[in-house]
Amino acid sequence: MSYANTAIILAALIAAVGSILVVYFNTKKEQTLQYNQIMEEKYRYMLIMMTCVLDFERRKYFQLNEMVPAESSNEYLARLKEYYYHGLLYCPDSITLAIKQFITQPSRESYILVANNMREFLWKKKTKLSLGDITLIN
Repeated sequence: MSYANTAIILAALIAAVGSILVVYFNTKKEQTLQYNQIMEEKYRYMLIMMTCVLDFERRKYFQLNEMVPAESSNEYLARLKEYYYHGLLYCPDSITLAIKQFITQPSRESYILVANNMREFLWKKKTKLSLGDITLIN
């Protein structure tokens, strides 16, 4: 086999492997983006329910597409508990524990802890913001 033939075969193999890797990484990237979008929607809905647990009147600011509208903050807390149990399948430990803390003792502090954990999971970034930095004065 001549050097030219070997070079052509080697170039074809490299091109084929390169194409396979490009397709693999593009598919992986697309799957990761879709996964993050799904998780963001689930987390957003959980945060809305948590807001309604803390202040039932704020539900009017959200479009909730509820089949049966909740009539009290306790109903939102019951729904959040169901999401908590479903979340055991897909939430990382830090978020699961933060949601559990919120369910047992609903407060703005525990809400922000959940939101920060969700943010860290979705965007892989830790925050240096303190509770005072984030909290708005009513």
